[in-house]
Amino acid sequence: MAQVTFLKIASQDAAREPPAQWSYSAAKTFGECPKRWLLSRIKLSHFGGSLPRQLTKAALEGTLLHELLKKYSHDSVDFKPRKQLKLLLEEQKERYCTNSRVKIRQLIQKVSLDKILHHFHQFYPRIAALPPRSGDARKGERQYGSEVFVEDSSSRLFGIIDYVDAEGLTDFKTGLESGNHITQVLLYGALWLARWGVPPKRLSVTYAGGSVFIDFTAELLVQVLAEWRETLRNYDFQIREGKAAARPSCDQCRRCHVRGLCKDYWSQIYPKIMQETQTGYSDYMPSADAVFEKNVYGYYIRDRLNGQESTLLVDVAESLTLKPSDLRILGVQIKQGEKRLQLIINENSEIIIHYPDV
Repeated sequence: MAQVTFLKIASQDAAREPPAQWSYSAAKTFGECPKRWLLSRIKLSHFGGSLPRQLTKAALEGTLLHELLKKYSHDSVDFKPRKQLKLLLEEQKERYCTNSRVKIRQLIQKVSLDKILHHFHQFYPRIAALPPRSGDARKGERQYGSEVFVEDSSSRLFGIIDYVDAEGLTDFKTGLESGNHITQVLLYGALWLARWGVPPKRLSVTYAGGSVFIDFTAELLVQVLAEWRETLRNYDFQIREGKAAARPSCDQCRRCHVRGLCKDYWSQIYPKIMQETQTGYSDYMPSADAVFEKNVYGYYIRDRLNGQESTLLVDVAESLTLKPSDLRILGVQIKQGEKRLQLIINENSEIIIHYPDV
């Protein structure tokens, strides 16, 4: 059965002020679409906080690999990676058990343990013996080890470096090589310089097939940090002035986890996507001419999409009264029938009701 979500804004206070800290991912999100950043911070009554992210198989496998490497770096003596990986899977079940947007048990069944272990055996030789640890990593008191925290107090920008030893900094990536990875690690090098006053000896991105070493100088890291400081000052200004505007595009909006909240998506991008979609998966918003017929199964919706008649059965509680303007559905399957388009809701679809105007 599809997940039913009731969207009611509890507070927008967190979205009206710049964050206490900027992470690289949050700053990157704001740069791509300020409104996505804003909507991801709005508190919703249904969730008791912000809209939780959905989770993909690839993202879960990446998280499990990073956690496995971290545990190995803490204690490599008699380390049993498969046993540790199974324990990590149980931790992920606990972590996501209250996230209604993630069907964690079904997702875990799709995870390839052998693939994760294969990557682990390619990555772990990069983790060398480290000197004794001291200090709190989250306070930036520790220089070496896994998940080392670094922050620039001027811009409030922080980073968590996957692994640091005396030879330098490295970030582990399971996907394909990307220029964004270079940008991220250069930033980590700049934050390291800001924190410790000396540049790292080496910066690298480690993939399954080997490491990419980044050419840099101390002067370049100083420049990188100065550019990020200016960028974040601009972001802070936009937030305070209420200028966190949407930058809708088909490519970005298709992957956006808060698109269900965004009226710019539904008014500008959704019509374009629907015109391109004849079969497959898409989102759905009833048109002004949609007809809702209540029956014992829920609501039967007759509509027109791309010039064709369409039908959709929405299985919701009998006591619920739906209006066309209240309904959005993410991940509906579209099939071409003999006379009409058939819209099908499955367990991966998300029914959004009481759509807020934000």
